Amino acid sequence: MLVNYRKLLSVFLAYALALTAFGLVSDKHGQPSLWVTAAEFTRQVTLNDPLTFLKSGVEIASNGWLLPESTWVFRLWPPGFVLLLAGLFKFFGTDVPFLALLFGLTILFGANMLLTAYCYLTEYVAGAVAFLLPLIPFLFPVTRFFLLQPLGLSLGEGFSIIFFLSAVFSLLLAVARSSIWYALNSAVFFAMSAYFRSQYELLVTALLLSGAAFWIARQGFVYFFRKDLTAGKESIGVRYILIAIVGAQLLMLPWRVNNYLDTKTVSWVRTQELVARNSLMSEAELLRIDGDLVIRGGGDLACRFEPTFCNSSDTALFYKAFFQNLQKWVFYKLSLVEDFWYPSLEFFPSAAVDQALPDFWGNSIIAFLLFASFFLLFSMKKRDGILWLWVLTSVYGALSVVLLLVQLEVRYFFLIKILALFSFFTFVGMIFPFFVKSRELNADSCRLRGHS
Repeated sequence: MLVNYRKLLSVFLAYALALTAFGLVSDKHGQPSLWVTAAEFTRQVTLNDPLTFLKSGVEIASNGWLLPESTWVFRLWPPGFVLLLAGLFKFFGTDVPFLALLFGLTILFGANMLLTAYCYLTEYVAGAVAFLLPLIPFLFPVTRFFLLQPLGLSLGEGFSIIFFLSAVFSLLLAVARSSIWYALNSAVFFAMSAYFRSQYELLVTALLLSGAAFWIARQGFVYFFRKDLTAGKESIGVRYILIAIVGAQLLMLPWRVNNYLDTKTVSWVRTQELVARNSLMSEAELLRIDGDLVIRGGGDLACRFEPTFCNSSDTALFYKAFFQNLQKWVFYKLSLVEDFWYPSLEFFPSAAVDQALPDFWGNSIIAFLLFASFFLLFSMKKRDGILWLWVLTSVYGALSVVLLLVQLEVRYFFLIKILALFSFFTFVGMIFPFFVKSRELNADSCRLRGHS
């Protein structure tokens, strides 16, 4: 069946206009203007990560690559966002209003992500409802701030979130419509999310490992009980999942090869070594190097729980301390979650909390929706429920491990919040009877040629 390109273009443009409007709302005072240059930005902002990205982008634009003294940047972060900045500065010059350009690119990629979500939802609901549901997360300040507003844009992770959500919806569409095209599209976006932020490489790997574990368990069930868990069309989804997840890993292979040639390791980044060294530092040593954020976020637990390990350079002791004190470690990190879940965006990146009711209730609602989404899974068709359960448990499970090991920061919870919003409102459209439409009314405007 052919694609209705005119309708898709109109939906895409409507989403682009909506995102532009959402992006012009300010959820934090004192943000830089979208029209600042790199030089003006460095005078207005003190956040370390954006300044590092900006300096590195200018450096690559001017010299062709990072100077020897700056090569550490690509050991702590993957190259995607810095190379994007470098490309903008090389093409437009360093005096360009780079945040405005990032905003424009975010609108384009964001509208594509929403269009993919729309196409997925048209499998379940009428077109108008399918159009509106993906926009609801932008009614929450955290989504607008992190994806569309100047400080969020300067951090670069908004691109990873948009790419990751695009990949998830493309993967679900690939299974729903038996489409290799959507599976390949998913692979590309999964890889792009990892190239822009390192934790997304862990999420893609978690999807691969958990998917493999589920498949092995399923094959074992079939072998021992002689009963297949799925039948007919539902049994072919594995092919498209493999194309998406393994394809993403293949697209990520060049950076692993680069890292092996550079550092003799295929690790995506070397951030965990820094995390381990910080955790082994004493409180006095951390304060000496302005590491109070590490202490507040529970990034010093190896030394705290094993004083004899303090100030050691042996990073293996970090993992030894973790496993020897696993229960204390987990409960201590859990005790900090509330402090980093509820802070007001007005104080970002600080974990300070505004006692104003809108902040408290907004974050409380997202927490409720996060847990409620798992209950909604049981109301879905079996294949849909299994796929979404696999995605959510893989992502939240991997992020939980990350948050146990690293120091907590306010922004580390933004992905969890945004994913919770998108998944919940997607589930609402999929299962509630006043939204779900009859089979014969299913939209075909998003269907692609080349089903297989």
